[in-house]
Amino acid sequence: MAACVDLQEHAERVVVRDITVAFPSLAGDADFAEHLRSSVRENVYALQQVLCGRLGLAHVRLVQPLEFARVQARLRIPQTALQPSYRVGFVTMWQAWAQHLRAVAEAKDVPREEATASLARLTTMIFAYQDHMASQVAEQHARSDDALNRSRAHVRHGLVREILRTEVTSLPPSDLEQAQDVEKVRAARGRTQAPPVLAHRDVALEILLLREPERARGFVRAGLRALADDTAEAARLRETLYVSFRLGTHVATAERLQLHEHTVRNRLHRAEEHIGHPLHERRTELQVALRLLRLLGDEQ
Repeated sequence: MAACVDLQEHAERVVVRDITVAFPSLAGDADFAEHLRSSVRENVYALQQVLCGRLGLAHVRLVQPLEFARVQARLRIPQTALQPSYRVGFVTMWQAWAQHLRAVAEAKDVPREEATASLARLTTMIFAYQDHMASQVAEQHARSDDALNRSRAHVRHGLVREILRTEVTSLPPSDLEQAQDVEKVRAARGRTQAPPVLAHRDVALEILLLREPERARGFVRAGLRALADDTAEAARLRETLYVSFRLGTHVATAERLQLHEHTVRNRLHRAEEHIGHPLHERRTELQVALRLLRLLGDEQ
């Protein structure tokens, strides 16, 4: 009976049931589903070998179920979720094997006593297999979870995820507020433009001024005048001026922008014409306005 089961169909039925019942929040995660599928397939194949007497239970050593335990640990799926996951998976396996056994017994007109004994033996072996594998998986999950908890990088990543989801964290309220303010600046810059990590001290000025967006827009328009226009020329002049303020010399600016030094001088001169006064006048206000405009974007 056990040798002629369609393992592919059997495994897929378990995957669908397991995701539906045990992991509904990960239903759309294709990578997670593939790890689960690999684990189930290896389990189903090994269980078939055990039921057929080709492999002793004590000698079952699988790879994918243990890898799946590591994946669950990385996703912070707790140990308590492993039990319903394995219970649902193996109950689904038992239902499929039992249904197949009944079909074979009926087709071959097996006596009821023999069929009942076979069902009892099938049940005992499947759930003995479940206990055997669940203990290995739980041990692997515990080891992986412990290693991750001792990893400073993982702790930092977990903390950042909690902050961005505005979940409760161990951070003091003041630190949490700072982290959320910095994330707002990253979002305003755009995911492709902002650096992967920003320190609060580097964007504290933007955070302060963006508390009142309307006033910030007025400040930018008053400070940059025509240089704030949404045109290609104004954008080129702003970028040149921004780099010039950061690097301090025409030579360094030309090298950074891969321009001739005379081109940099000409652009800075045109920038002065746009704002209506020399660049050294109200230099600080100009720098602040340029930084703000990068965040305000098309809303300016």
